[in-house]
Amino acid sequence: MITIHLTADDLVKMRFAYRPLLEIPLSYRVLINPDFQFPFYRWVDEARGLLHDTALPYLNALVTDHGYIPDFLTPTPVTKQADIEADFAELLATSDEVIREGILTLIEEDGDSEIRRYFLAHPREAAECLVEELRLYWKRTLHDYWSRMISTLEGDVLYRARMLALNGPGSMFDDLHSSVHYDHRQIQLQPVCQHHHEDVALNLSGDGIQIVPTIFRGCGRMFQVVPDWQPMLAYGVRGTGLWHEKLPSSNHALELTLGAGRARVLRSLTPPASTGEVAQKVRISTANASQHLSRLTEAGLVEPRRSGKRVYYHLTTRGINLLALFDVND
Repeated sequence: MITIHLTADDLVKMRFAYRPLLEIPLSYRVLINPDFQFPFYRWVDEARGLLHDTALPYLNALVTDHGYIPDFLTPTPVTKQADIEADFAELLATSDEVIREGILTLIEEDGDSEIRRYFLAHPREAAECLVEELRLYWKRTLHDYWSRMISTLEGDVLYRARMLALNGPGSMFDDLHSSVHYDHRQIQLQPVCQHHHEDVALNLSGDGIQIVPTIFRGCGRMFQVVPDWQPMLAYGVRGTGLWHEKLPSSNHALELTLGAGRARVLRSLTPPASTGEVAQKVRISTANASQHLSRLTEAGLVEPRRSGKRVYYHLTTRGINLLALFDVND
């Protein structure tokens, strides 16, 4: 078991963040490990077709089907980063020492190879070759889905933040994954499919911990506590496969009556949701969701109710009856 000891300052400075670079090694592991492919089967089939004529020797050398991934390939996000090129620039700026350290750990865990030795001898050149592969992989398999992936990540952050605000850190941590437990400023991680099985105790220093949602989840969660980056606990979001699904069909008669946008927003309010959650469900901008909710409120179909610092929109009796009239079921 791994135990991470937090200070009071770590809890105060805890933040949610994500970055596109993390999705590359985690998604590649899904491609090469059948145990991790549910619920990504459609994406796996598509990605394999797009990569059928492409060799990725550097990515393949660094990401195996299980176990350790070099830390410089999974740097902790400190903000909600959306620009993959900014991530690539940061990777290229990684020091030779940090690259070598990550490769030596990988060799210790998984053995030597020609490309791994090349990273040790020429870390700068090897990193440039790696980034070219990562860019190609991203463009072919993830680029077109990234905006929808962001919506899924943002929706999960809203859900976790609300849980944290209303019920405290214990409720939020315990809901991340079945192997994660929180008690008295201690995060306990039970073994899942990691390469280490001995008991490990880690002490944070009060600089905070980043809680990082990911689309591709592998074992369901991962942690990283190393000197070069802020501590991170990453977890797989709820509804992981939704970003790759087609938009649900809508009731045509209701759309003709209210307009397509407002009809979809109205249908999304079972259960009640905040403006951000509605935007994530319907896959529109927050501004558009706010505008539709205002119009539906004016029409008496929904009503806002405050819970703590957040406002959630509920269907009124009139809104419920309207959905029933058109026989709209979600």
